[in-house]
Amino acid sequence: MPKVKAKAASADTGAVTTIRKLWNGGERLRAAEAFKAAEFDEDQADAILAELPDLRDLISE
Repeated sequence: MPKVKAKAASADTGAVTTIRKLWNGGERLRAAEAFKAAEFDEDQADAILAELPDLRDLISE
């Protein structure tokens, strides 16, 4: 069971890294799409949105 949890955590980390790279590279809409497609728990989503506050505006459109 812990291996599955670790694998899910690493997948989430990959999604977060992808979102940051897209966002910092100026690809805001693609970052918003990646955020919507990823399945984050509420705490993770809040942390990402705190780091990238303008992302919240894009995903709510």
